[in-house]
Amino acid sequence: MRCSRSAFFRRPYLGATIGGGSHSAGVIYEFNPQAGSITKKADLNCAPSTTCGVRTNPVPAGGSKFLGVTQYGGAANNGAIYEYDFSTSALSLKASFGGAVGNGPLGALVQDSATGLFFGTTQGGGANGYGTVYAYNSVTGVITHRADFNAAIGQPFLGMISAGTGKYIGTTVSGGIDNIGSIYLFDSAKDSLTLLQSFSRDQGLWWPIGSLLSIGDDNFLGTLYWSQGLITSCCGAVYRYNLAWNQIVDIVQFPGDESVGSFPVSGLVPGLLGAYYGVTSSGGAHGAGTIYSYTPSSTMPTSVPGPLPVFAAVAAFGTSRRLRLRLRGRRPGQPRGSTEV
Repeated sequence: MRCSRSAFFRRPYLGATIGGGSHSAGVIYEFNPQAGSITKKADLNCAPSTTCGVRTNPVPAGGSKFLGVTQYGGAANNGAIYEYDFSTSALSLKASFGGAVGNGPLGALVQDSATGLFFGTTQGGGANGYGTVYAYNSVTGVITHRADFNAAIGQPFLGMISAGTGKYIGTTVSGGIDNIGSIYLFDSAKDSLTLLQSFSRDQGLWWPIGSLLSIGDDNFLGTLYWSQGLITSCCGAVYRYNLAWNQIVDIVQFPGDESVGSFPVSGLVPGLLGAYYGVTSSGGAHGAGTIYSYTPSSTMPTSVPGPLPVFAAVAAFGTSRRLRLRLRGRRPGQPRGSTEV
């Protein structure tokens, strides 16, 4: 399987790859945690006006249907929203990106329980060129623009999750005090974005490219692609953010062990027996990445991600490619305080 870019969802645990498959455009796969196995469910295709460049997991949309986004494809190759039917393994194009709504959607969709709308983010377009927040109506098939990212908050890499009624929290891979990432809040009632927390070189925390996961009591788990000065200077970390305190309160670094994997490229999802599952872009038996498990202790500061023996059938799905981020840093100087736009 070629460098999995997304986390899997929950029962069924579904995910996507950026390559491999019948058309070398990626696949939708299912992960079985009991057996430690991966099964291909559908092939993506980069033909015109179809789905191509999946970067995140599909989300439940009622019955056996799931909705997901692609970075490319669609009517103008600016990205698309697709529907996957788990019962039939069928993929279908639902809407295309471009214009004011933004382009290059990378983040998973999140559904508003009150309105039924699906919210998401794009990495390009918008008034400032840093991407947008958009809403998708699955009944009408229409995408609408809701807010614009800017240089201070940064550029989103994955999607948002619910942080209370009408509010959504997410991360960026630029922006913040050192231009290496931030945590932000979107208020759907105001269509506003607020900078909550900056990642910084002083913390040794870089590029939160994985989406956040709510674990209750205003606590969220996230992953960082790079960490420095903790155990090693390379391999990424799991962190806990508390929204009420607006603080990053726990950090657990990957140990640099290839059996566990390195450089996480997804957020975490709930697993079995209190564990959480995630995906790395490096390590494992074939160097193509791993699915790892993380089990926090009662206080959470000392647990270390543990290996889960999967990705055995690499040849059937494709070859590996390590994710490489080329982000330009910015000199410190911007205040750490929240800023609403």
